[in-house]
Formats: sequence, structure tokens, C-alpha cells
Amino acid sequence: LCQVRYGQDKVLTRLNNTIEDMQLLVDTLLAIARNTTNTLSTEQRLLSHIIDELVSDLEVVSQAKGMTIDVQHPAQEQPRALYPSMTKMVLSNILRNALNYSQGSDIQVQDLSHAQLAVNAKGHGIGLQLVQKLCKQLGWRVELFDRQYYLSTHPTLALKNSSGLIVVVYLN
Repeated sequence: LCQVRYGQDKVLTRLNNTIEDMQLLVDTLLAIARNTTNTLSTEQRLLSHIIDELVSDLEVVSQAKGMTIDVQHPAQEQPRALYPSMTKMVLSNILRNALNYSQGSDIQVQDLSHAQLAVNAKGHGIGLQLVQKLCKQLGWRVELFDRQYYLSTHPTLALKNSSGLIVVVYLN
């Protein structure tokens, strides 16, 4: 309503992004507190579809920050048994944290194998602690690596050699 009345004001855009971040934080904390995976059932989904939805949802935020989210999908992806809402929550937290703390660098998302997903960017924040708790509930594992170290130990990855962090999510 405010954007219709006042147009695309930077302050309103920032306010809207903050509200969305707070809503995601509240939803994440409630999910952790409720341990909601006990009542959810998995669905066979392509992880790339979930990631593409999130990137589309975050396009306004990334454009406002002058950043891009580069997604590299596997050539022959197979559906996975996922909790769609929790998967979106985990990946959204990682991507929003990267957008908020990346200091203007681009974000790359790469499906490393059938059981790994890497997101890299500069930054840090409390979002990773929440992601770790959600991943633990899902039976997943998340690790944070120095980008240069990770690339030196994984030379086959087609990523730019720069500073920053890489977040790797190991799916069950």
C-alpha cells in the first residue's frame, strides 16, 4: 500500500526487506521450538525448483543491493525426498544472510552432488546458527568454510578464487 502511494522509495524498500527478514526469523524460531519435522511428510521435489523460487522471491532485494545470485544447476538432477517448507526456510535464511552481509559481492549457489549444496558469499550472522538448528532437525548438516581453503581442497569447482565464506549443506 505504501509503495502504491509513495512509489519505489529506498527507505520503504529497506523497511519492507527488514519486515520480511523479521518474519522469516520468527517463522524459523517457531519451527525450531515446535520441532515441526515430526508432523511433516517429505515430497519428491527438484531442489533446483525450490532454489529458483527463492531466487525469484529475493530478486528485488538483490537488485536493490546491486548483487546477483548465480545458480548452477546439475545437468541431470533427480527428485529428492524433501520437506519443501523447511527446505525453503533453510535456504532462504542462507541466501538472505548472504545478501545482508556480503558487502556487495555476488552470491553463487551450486549443487555439488546428490547430497551437497554450496552457497558462498562474504559475510556472517546469527542466521547460520538458526540454519544449523533447522538442519539438525532435518537430519542434515551445515558447515562454513573459508572460501580460499575450500577451493584449494576442491579444485574441480568452477568458482572464482576470492575471499569470503562458503556454506555447505549436506542433505540426508
